[in-house]
Amino acid sequence: MPYELPPVHSTIVRAALGQMGVGGDDSWGARTHPEYLLDVSKELRFCFSFRGI
Repeated sequence: MPYELPPVHSTIVRAALGQMGVGGDDSWGARTHPEYLLDVSKELRFCFSFRGI
């Protein structure tokens, strides 16, 4: 059918140390609430690895 998506033949992995949330009161300029901000006052480190199956 033309409205169906084609089969997917890939996997996407997005590894991230953290993510800031939307946290604002609206979507047109309100600042993110402090409890949803990443603390960048200290060094941030992140590592990961992949192992085949």
